[in-house]
Amino acid sequence: MEDEYQGTHEKGYAFLEDEKVKQYFADINIELLQGKHIQRDDYYPFLILSSNEPDFKFFYQNLYGLNLIKDKKDNETYFYLDFPEDGKGKLSPSSRYRELTQIQTIIGIVLMNMYYERYFEQIKQITWSDLKKEILEGEYAANYQRIFFKGQRGNFTDIEWEEVRSSIKRVLKSFAALGWIDMQQQDDAEISFVLKPAINRFAKLYKDELEHFEDFVNKIVPQNI
Repeated sequence: MEDEYQGTHEKGYAFLEDEKVKQYFADINIELLQGKHIQRDDYYPFLILSSNEPDFKFFYQNLYGLNLIKDKKDNETYFYLDFPEDGKGKLSPSSRYRELTQIQTIIGIVLMNMYYERYFEQIKQITWSDLKKEILEGEYAANYQRIFFKGQRGNFTDIEWEEVRSSIKRVLKSFAALGWIDMQQQDDAEISFVLKPAINRFAKLYKDELEHFEDFVNKIVPQNI
């Protein structure tokens, strides 16, 4: 590690004087600290991080005790901040970090399963109709219905579906902020979005829940959803 960052130690924060870095640094810094995963379609932030990766790594390790991670999935690269294995970095014990809620985790699992199902599709676009079909007919349909509708039945009312739809829309908004999905449409007429490779970060964070979904569902307190 010392050899890797020796040049950066010598330069300090000189990279912050670069005009392009200065132009986009505030946005990059805010987005990374808020948990966003910066990808190729975030053109200038991604380009600046790629061109100054060692400098940014040193910056976040030195000032925040956080690791800037460069990851890759399906031939797409993305950057994000991660906590060290032994704690929460210098953000601890503040409330500036958070885990996903139960409903966010459930919907994350739904989306990961749909991502896997569309593995060979270059653009993994999802609509409200796709989500309804997954809840009604997917591999884990019984568990999804138990969570979203408090039980498995033959039919669900329009009011019940609208409640589920509203919950999903709120979660999708938070996932878009993380850079896990790209919203195409979200209104009364339709929900449409694209699953981005960075959503695989969810699979890393919630590996146990994905692998032991039944056990996770059994631990959920229904009134908390």
